[in-house]
Amino acid sequence: MDEAGCVVAKMVESGFSPDCFTYNTMINGYCIAGNLGEAFKMMDEMGRKGKPIDAVTYNTLISVLCKEGKLDEAFDLMTEMEKKKLGPDRYTYTAIIGALTHAGRIEKAKKFMSKLL
Repeated sequence: MDEAGCVVAKMVESGFSPDCFTYNTMINGYCIAGNLGEAFKMMDEMGRKGKPIDAVTYNTLISVLCKEGKLDEAFDLMTEMEKKKLGPDRYTYTAIIGALTHAGRIEKAKKFMSKLL
């Protein structure tokens, strides 16, 4: 991720502005590396720079929050996603249903599954 960050910094120095795809790639990389704090910082930077935060951004973060058992934070992001009319979509529901099932919250998982159907 350090090297990827350097590439993005050089890109900016050369006059190119990272786009949504670049930001989402960096966010995904930080999530894979287990650095959720940096992933959220990158999302905040997107917003400050006027880049659209899309369903991919939200689903990437929701997915990792679910994998880490941080369901309340995942629900908060899903609510934010809904307010912006970006979803939730099947990727969001899959992550949340999987996390709920893994946490033994079967009834809540069934409720979410019924929304999907």
